[in-house]
Amino acid sequence: MVDMNIIKLAQKGHRLSKLQLLKEIEGLVYRTAHYVLKNKDDALLAAQQALIEIYKTIHFYKETENFTMWIQRKVTTSCMEIRKPIKST
Repeated sequence: MVDMNIIKLAQKGHRLSKLQLLKEIEGLVYRTAHYVLKNKDDALLAAQQALIEIYKTIHFYKETENFTMWIQRKVTTSCMEIRKPIKST
């Protein structure tokens, strides 16, 4: 999937590597969000939030983890935030 060298550079804060990484995973992120939410607009919002979260937290990824699973957990968390009902006050 994604070259481990790109991930390592992104983890070190290399901005262009982070952007390249996001570009390479954006399809997976959207497909996962759409699978969970079953709605195009909500999936786009969740995917955007997940990509931002991945950009901010890539340094937490450990090589011992499956990268695809790590991404999907981030996306699923974003989807659950979108699904939360809005409480009326």
